[in-house]
Amino acid sequence: MGFTNGAYAKVWEVRQVSDTLTSLRISISTKDKQTGQYEQRFGGFVSCLGTAMAAKARSLQYLGI
Repeated sequence: MGFTNGAYAKVWEVRQVSDTLTSLRISISTKDKQTGQYEQRFGGFVSCLGTAMAAKARSLQYLGI
């Protein structure tokens, strides 16, 4: 589970909670070698803490809903 070698992460939502906290809704998928389909390994919220990290997270491009 989580981000591993060969995995892809998509950012679906970026939410600024405060100057030092940004919440990201992400999904992480890996490709099944037998079927060729992508399987979701993780889907949920990730918190980016600290002034610099929260600012970088806010600048991510996301797919939007």
